[in-house]
Amino acid sequence: MIWILVGLGFLCLESLILYDVTDVRIMHEEGPDGAALSISCAPESERLAEERHRAEERAHWAHQRRHDRIVAGFSIAAAAAAAVAAVIAGWAYVQTKRQADAAWLQVQVSQDTEARQLRAYVLVSKSELRNLGDGKKTTAEVLLKNFGLTPAYKLKRNISIGFAPFPPNGIIFPDPEIGPDHSDLGPSGDVSLGPITSNSVRTESQISDISNGLWAVYVWGVITYVDAFDKLHCTKFRMFYKGDGAPIPAGSLPLTHASEGNETDNDCEDIKAR
Repeated sequence: MIWILVGLGFLCLESLILYDVTDVRIMHEEGPDGAALSISCAPESERLAEERHRAEERAHWAHQRRHDRIVAGFSIAAAAAAAVAAVIAGWAYVQTKRQADAAWLQVQVSQDTEARQLRAYVLVSKSELRNLGDGKKTTAEVLLKNFGLTPAYKLKRNISIGFAPFPPNGIIFPDPEIGPDHSDLGPSGDVSLGPITSNSVRTESQISDISNGLWAVYVWGVITYVDAFDKLHCTKFRMFYKGDGAPIPAGSLPLTHASEGNETDNDCEDIKAR
């Protein structure tokens, strides 16, 4: 029995050496006859328990890593979804703004078109020259007409008459001064501008130059008015008469619009301020 106990002790010692375990418990048990002893070595069970503990730790950390990856994945997905939503919202805003701008532009174009269709247009409708070459002072008269569909308000106008070479070759025709007097002109209405008379009678030499087309009689003027949409308008006009080599006929003579000096809505404020 002693030798059995000694052998079992060596086995326990060997187990301690092999598994690097320092805690050995010897448990005494009595047999049926009260004399038998048994020795139980704990190192194997503790090693298994430790391995189970380590396995549980590995499983725990593996689960934790999976959980962290899932959380990170959901976070990335949420961030991506937020970014996509922001892009969609930005695109929708841009499209909405473009549509709003287009609608506003359409409204402006429509209003501008309506104003252009309805506003007053005061222009020269007829003009004539009289008493040229008959020993009298030459006179000119211009008829203005409102070709628009609404009245022209605060209508002001003035004209001048003069003689100069043809073509004028850089001669300046100063705008006639416009006084404070004004009137209103309804749609299709007309008003006379003139008659205006030259300062002196033309000499025979001047009449010959006009007849041969070397000189011309010039009539020019300025018109300002405000339309029904409270917008200021202005018109400058320049007309002339010259012969073609034949004697100047008696009576009224038509005036022709010059290639220069005719313009509309240019520097209206400057003209008004004069």
